[in-house]
Amino acid sequence: MKKLIVLMLVFNICNAYSQKKEFNRDFSIPEKTPFSLSYFGNIGINPGIKAGFEYSLYLKEKTKEKKRKIKTIRKNLILAPSISFYSHKNSHKGLLINGDLIWRRYTKRLYISDISIGLGYFRKFNSGITYEVTPSGVEEIGSSSRGYFSPSLGYSFGKRFTLKESIPTDIFLRSTYHIYLNQSASIGNDMSIELGIRMSLPFGINQGKFIEKIKNKTK
Repeated sequence: MKKLIVLMLVFNICNAYSQKKEFNRDFSIPEKTPFSLSYFGNIGINPGIKAGFEYSLYLKEKTKEKKRKIKTIRKNLILAPSISFYSHKNSHKGLLINGDLIWRRYTKRLYISDISIGLGYFRKFNSGITYEVTPSGVEEIGSSSRGYFSPSLGYSFGKRFTLKESIPTDIFLRSTYHIYLNQSASIGNDMSIELGIRMSLPFGINQGKFIEKIKNKTK
């Protein structure tokens, strides 16, 4: 009897060891566009806020089978319009309306990394009195604002979770490099840091159609 029990234990251990672990967390593109809200820090320290939506354009899903595991990797092309506002104390306030094209990768455990390129319009509102150099000297012109064309390049990483009622939720940290181009040929640049949350709520703007490509390399 003891020998039989030992043989059964050895068999179960070998069977469990031989089974392939499957890494394929639940994932889907929601019917409604995900909404994101984040702290937007100009140069990291000038506080602000950013809000936006994300529209999926293309999803590529690949499942690979290796010796002892099966894993699925997803890559997603996204269009993300957004609006940001921040305040630089005693200097200026900034308003940025932007559109990003994002290439995002989800690992087998739904860790996230992405890169983005963006185009936007930046409006800078100067605080206090502004002076301007003219042919007759320096003149006071009061408060003023100036607009800039603003391309950008960003990178972020994070993690996807699923809250109650099956609501996909991402926590992310993003860094973006901004360039500011003005009609007067002036060029400026700075960095921003974001810490935010992205949620696929059951209400909002319809996602619409997107291209989906699924590839399975399993035996």
